[in-house]
Amino acid sequence: MKNSLCLIFCVVLVLCATQGRAQSTPNTLDIVGWNIEWFGASFENPPDDNLQEQNVKKILRYLGADLYGLTEVVDTMRLRRVVDSLGPDFRYVISPYGSNNITGTGASWLNAQKLAFVYNRTIFSNVTARGLLRGSTGNAYYNFASWRFPFMMSADVTINGVT
Repeated sequence: MKNSLCLIFCVVLVLCATQGRAQSTPNTLDIVGWNIEWFGASFENPPDDNLQEQNVKKILRYLGADLYGLTEVVDTMRLRRVVDSLGPDFRYVISPYGSNNITGTGASWLNAQKLAFVYNRTIFSNVTARGLLRGSTGNAYYNFASWRFPFMMSADVTINGVT
């Protein structure tokens, strides 16, 4: 099933690429959610981290969205290079927790799958982000994927002068 979805995604990308432009427009708020599967994890598939980074850069540039919600970010420095490649208008925020790590520290955090938002700062202002249910009493983290609480971003959004 996973390979079938990957093939379908690749076919859609090829078909879209032949049209010559992405769907985003200046008058809309364009949002993309993407599981980038162990992004930058040298110990997991895909095996070529450099190729994975280049492909993520290509796809994000092509889509031209205003906000990307990314899951399974392992290498935060690779994510920084991806965001830097989008130009000076883009910023990012990474969850201070990850799979099997709720502290945001130590070697287990470095190898954890984290959540991230990449956003266009000319559209998003007053950005804050937090883990929902993080710090709640009990074992709420067991209800989610390997301690990855939902990650919420709040911001003011301005399009065509309207906030």
